[in-house]
Amino acid sequence: MRIKLRLSFLFLITWLSGFSVNSDTVKIIILHPTVHNIETFIYLKENNLINIDNVKFLGVYYENEKYDYSQSIDFIKNDTAINYVSLYKVKGKIKQDDIFRTNLLTNIFDSLFLVSNGIIFTGGPDLQPSIYNSKTKLLTDITDPYRHYFEISFMYHLLGNNKTDYKPLLEKNHDYVVWAICLGMQTMNVATGGSLVQDIPSEIYGMQYFEDIINKPQLMHKNYFNKLMPNDSVFGGVLHKIKATKSEDRIYSLLNINKMPYVLSWHHQAVKELSNNLEIIFTSVDGKVVEGVAHQRFKNVYGFQFHPEYSNLYKDDVLFKEFSQSKAKSLKELLVERKSLKFHKDLWKYFSNMYK
Repeated sequence: MRIKLRLSFLFLITWLSGFSVNSDTVKIIILHPTVHNIETFIYLKENNLINIDNVKFLGVYYENEKYDYSQSIDFIKNDTAINYVSLYKVKGKIKQDDIFRTNLLTNIFDSLFLVSNGIIFTGGPDLQPSIYNSKTKLLTDITDPYRHYFEISFMYHLLGNNKTDYKPLLEKNHDYVVWAICLGMQTMNVATGGSLVQDIPSEIYGMQYFEDIINKPQLMHKNYFNKLMPNDSVFGGVLHKIKATKSEDRIYSLLNINKMPYVLSWHHQAVKELSNNLEIIFTSVDGKVVEGVAHQRFKNVYGFQFHPEYSNLYKDDVLFKEFSQSKAKSLKELLVERKSLKFHKDLWKYFSNMYK
């Protein structure tokens, strides 16, 4: 086993050497590089929302994830114009007991960190509460456990936590960028020592039924109308307001037009116990749901519970209904009406500037 792991590690170093030849190239890792996620970040780059010269994306995934990555491999292979996206499959065993310690993937995490300038943790399904020492509630739906083992351990290796004495990788490079979206933010909180609310409507607002939550859409963090009234034109996410705290002045300064912008959410879990290493930078308007966090020590580490990366936020020609009786509009039109489009563009401008 050790011989196989050593050979795998040497192959990784050799393979990544081609990824890091040009010192002027900005290398960003994207975890869970599904076709959808690859298309998303290609769109953000091609439309200058991510405005970084000589950027390359490295899609990294774990061999035991549920997604069929042959689709991603074929997508890249069949589009020869995509010369700035590569994929790498991580092999090696990891169990839940291995997450918060040096394990068989530690050298791979270290190597990926050394050859990249930043990493993006993307959205996804519920992670298993046993990782943060809680029982699993009936509304929690665990569909990809090994992805969570891999990504939480990677985040732990990057940032450390307040419960172990492990020296995090970012101690070697405080300028390294960690950008965590939706599940990614939940992963960040759990990896650094926090816990999660497993269902927002029932645990935070005391609501047990879909009929109750849809009557208070301002409390929804995903769209529940499809559960009762299937309609393909009704969007699965929901636009709702957030408010910023002044604890992170750099992000707060982006809100020069609208101090409570609308954002896109598509989740039912949230931060419960906040890690000691993180500070809150956004909440829901009522203050009950954490919508954004920043690391207290590492200046370029952020988590967002909402989805600023969703490409349809920036398109005019894709129409949705917010609710069953709504007029179909583009998400971009809705953001413009609610004075929130500039916030999203400025957020990606801020992300891009962290690499300059």
